[in-house]
Amino acid sequence: MIDIFEFLKASDDPTYDQTMFLRAQIAFWLLAATDGHAKNFSVFLVPGGGFNLTPLYDVMSAQHLYDKKQMQKKDFQLAMSVGKNKHYQLHGILPRHFLQTAERAGLAEGLVDMAIDQIADKLPDAIETVCESLPVGFPVDIRDAIAKAALKRRERITAALKEADDDVVKLFDTPQLSGMLRFE
Repeated sequence: MIDIFEFLKASDDPTYDQTMFLRAQIAFWLLAATDGHAKNFSVFLVPGGGFNLTPLYDVMSAQHLYDKKQMQKKDFQLAMSVGKNKHYQLHGILPRHFLQTAERAGLAEGLVDMAIDQIADKLPDAIETVCESLPVGFPVDIRDAIAKAALKRRERITAALKEADDDVVKLFDTPQLSGMLRFE
């Protein structure tokens, strides 16, 4: 993953492309899309030798297979690792692992926080929209498995965001700082 972030630094819009790549990795984790290999990402070549990341395609979830015990826990993992210690298994991945990956890639922390926050905020509505637009006859067990698991993983994000907010409040709730921040 770090190599791809590095490669995208040379794109025509590196911040956008790196953000989209990061968002894709978070989405793959939420959706249990286990086939997000580097070969599944493409770039548009533009005149003059530039390039941009293409939109995502061919994203499939393995959640329903895992839920039906058709996939072993050891195989239920992302294609690319996240975190300092290279986490692959979906069950062991936490939001902080995406932050660690982005830090290793030299991405701005605010960019990562914003991407995670936006995804967590928009996920419930996105799931509802997708579920409403599925064709008649789409297997309900697949739909429900993906939606339920994605929302459960989202809870890890919201818990991490709340914990981070609490840490900021604690930081400013010290005698030294509260005296400095007193407005009279």
